[in-house]
Amino acid sequence: MLHDLKDSEKKYSTLIQNSPDIIYTLNPEGKFTFVGGAVEELLGFGPEELLGRHFASLVFPKDRDRAQWRFNERRTGERATKRLELRLKTKSGEAKPFDIDYLATELSAFGVYDPSVTGKDKAFLGTYGVARDVTKRKRAEEALQKAKSELETRVDERTRELRSERDKFQGILSALGEGVDIVNHDCIVEYQNEVLIGRFGNVIGKQCQTDYTHLADLCEHCPINEKAKRGRAERVELLAADQRNYEISFSPFTDTDGEIKTIRVIRDITKRKVLQAEAIRAGHLAALGELAAGVAHEINNPINGIINYAQLLLDQTAEIEIAKRIIKEGDRIAAIVRNLLSFARDQGMQHSLALPKIFLGIPSGWSRNKSLKTA
Repeated sequence: MLHDLKDSEKKYSTLIQNSPDIIYTLNPEGKFTFVGGAVEELLGFGPEELLGRHFASLVFPKDRDRAQWRFNERRTGERATKRLELRLKTKSGEAKPFDIDYLATELSAFGVYDPSVTGKDKAFLGTYGVARDVTKRKRAEEALQKAKSELETRVDERTRELRSERDKFQGILSALGEGVDIVNHDCIVEYQNEVLIGRFGNVIGKQCQTDYTHLADLCEHCPINEKAKRGRAERVELLAADQRNYEISFSPFTDTDGEIKTIRVIRDITKRKVLQAEAIRAGHLAALGELAAGVAHEINNPINGIINYAQLLLDQTAEIEIAKRIIKEGDRIAAIVRNLLSFARDQGMQHSLALPKIFLGIPSGWSRNKSLKTA
């Protein structure tokens, strides 16, 4: 029996001395009666240096209030101390250099009582405790927390930068005075600037044709979708539901989700279209005016010839050749007028040509020129 007891004690001692934790016992006054395990490896103190010392001398000063009644635990069972985080002071200046002033540990402890006495009169013999080194874990946690804080700081800074850039971008879009939106491949509007919302209302989440053109279905052969597939900036014109003309400049891009979308600048060109039409009409009128001026110049000479030859005819009725010349000049006038009328008809316009009063007195005998008409 004695041999078995000694053998068991030897095994127990071996387990304690090779434990990676600090194992200790305290007397009722809180002084070390036993210290083993990895105490020297972790704290730098030899077991004999701590025997008889009060446990508070080993606890980091800022943790002493928390250690009171925990390091020297009296309770047992579920109420005993478990995994309490405490910092223990290390010894410096010894053979093993320590780069920290304290060791982070998790403490578990419970009270030890005389088993021969039960009830309220049981005698408190001291405390049994184990302190496990969690320094590496705490360092890792602190490093992780520091990295998290730094990341959150960078995220906050970047978020502020992005918000600032977004506000600048939206300010630029509003200052341009042009409508801007973003649509996906299903023509669903994902973004509108304030200008476009003011014109057509908020249509985010709807297909663009619903409110832009009041069409129930997708525009047949949608030019935007077809041209967006080419992967380059394009431009089309559209008559919208408000009966105004818009020029849509758009360019496809790949969004962060990998989907190809289209950003569009929608410019109201109604006034420009009206001015262009007026400019074209003014050009036509100018061209017609130049033609009319040229025609008037060309007509003026034949008319003079007619008047002169007619005067000679009155003076010399025997000259038949003069009558032939009058007919020839009259034919020239008819050809010029026909060309003028042909030009006017080609332009889709109807013009009236007021002939000089002199033609009102043409003798009715000149029947060859009855084909001369005005329109």
